[in-house]
Formats: sequence, structure tokens, C-alpha cells
Amino acid sequence: TAVILVWVSANLKWGDERWNNIIGVDGNGYYAYLPAVFIYNDLSFGFFDDLSKDETRTDLSYNYRVKYDEKIINKYFAGTALAQLPFFCMGHFANWLTGNPLDGYSVYYLIFIQVATLFYALLGQYFLMRVLREFQISEVVNAFVIFAVVFGTSLFHYIVDAPSMSHVYSFAFINLFVFSYMIFFKQPSFRFLLLGMFAFGMILLIRPVNGLVILSLPFLAGNSENLKNGAHYLINHPLHFLLSILPAFLLVLVQMIIYKIQTGNFL
Repeated sequence: TAVILVWVSANLKWGDERWNNIIGVDGNGYYAYLPAVFIYNDLSFGFFDDLSKDETRTDLSYNYRVKYDEKIINKYFAGTALAQLPFFCMGHFANWLTGNPLDGYSVYYLIFIQVATLFYALLGQYFLMRVLREFQISEVVNAFVIFAVVFGTSLFHYIVDAPSMSHVYSFAFINLFVFSYMIFFKQPSFRFLLLGMFAFGMILLIRPVNGLVILSLPFLAGNSENLKNGAHYLINHPLHFLLSILPAFLLVLVQMIIYKIQTGNFL
């Protein structure tokens, strides 16, 4: 799947001026935190007014800003941007090396955003594969399921044609969450408890309503015995439980700090 996804993405989005269409519609809001924080130092997103007047940037016409208490906020959440951050840095470096504008929206910034989406798509596929193996699904059927999920659902569209949207990022972290807690309930350990809560924090920060995935925990245990084992581990290791909550809390705190800077209120 990786070869096909990279080939289609490169042909569809990377040539000529087609990279201008990598970020569009809702993706404007998800991505905007990165240039706002690291280039313009402007969480009121005033820089967007000048950029949107540039007729060569047709997909920047969508306004993601709303008023709250006479202050401007981004109506989207910051999780997707946080996941994109390493790739944004690579794009910034590539633009610096090649002499392109360091404005957050020139060629390599956007191409590396699609590279980020490809990375998280493959990460999601990897953890989905690991989940299927936990059910002792044969490798042939496993490969078929992965292929069907990527090319037989809207995931393919969000990878190659709308890579700035949050869906692929949710796909990756929800699969990580499911895998982590399936393992945790079978063999309780701090490692997978912590990894699962990190994934849950990212899920919330990307799209809070997807936090409903927490309701799947009893089913991820597989049976009542595994569920009891997991519960006993938490009761017997309260410090581990508290430490595991910390990454999820810190990730949600990112959004609250942004709101505090923008409006003076954490919520």
C-alpha cells in the first residue's frame, strides 16, 4: 500500500503548482496553528488575511476563524497540527535550503504535510495489522483487510486528495489506542497503559468527540477475566494509573493554553 499511496500522492499533488491544493477547507484551520506559533507569533491569525488575498492560493479562501468574547479563535483543535509538527520543521528546513519563502505556505511546507499524512496512514495500518494478529487472523487475510480498508473506504481519499484533514490522524491514534489496551488487558503493564493514554490524549486533541473510544475499553479486554486483571493492576498500582493520565492531561492542556492566550480563559 505504501508504494501506491506515495505514487498517487506525488502524481496528484506534488507536481507543478498542484501542491497549492494540499491544504484546503477544514485543513486550513487544523494546520494554521503551526505558522501562527512558529512563524508569525500570532494566535489571532491576522496573517491569514494577507495570505488569503493571494489569488494563487485558491484553497486559502476558507475562513476557520470565529469570534469569542470579541477575540478571534480558531474553531478547529490543535491535535492535527501537533502531529504534523516534525514534518512542518522538515518543510521549513527544505524551504530554507532551496531559497523558498519561509511563510508557512510555500512548496515544501505543504508537500511535507502530505508526507505527514502518509506517515500516519502507514502507522495506523501497522497498528491495525497488530490488532488483527491479536485475533489470530492469518497473514493473508490480514493483508487483504489492510488493503480493503485503505483502498475500499474514504481513507484513500483523505490520504491522497485531502491530506490536511484530521481523519487519517484519528485513524492512526485510534488504532494505537485499541492495540495498546488489547495488550494491556492480556498482560497488564505500565508501558501499554501509558502508551494507550498518550494515544487517548492525541485522539481528544485531534477531535474531542472521538474520545468516545474510551467506552470501548471493556470490549477490548476480550473477556471478564482480562477486564478484572486490568482493574486489579490499576488498583494495585495507583501511581502508575496517575502517571498514565499525565500525558493525556498535558496534551489536552495544549488546547487550553492556546485558548488562554487567545481569550484569557482556559475554556
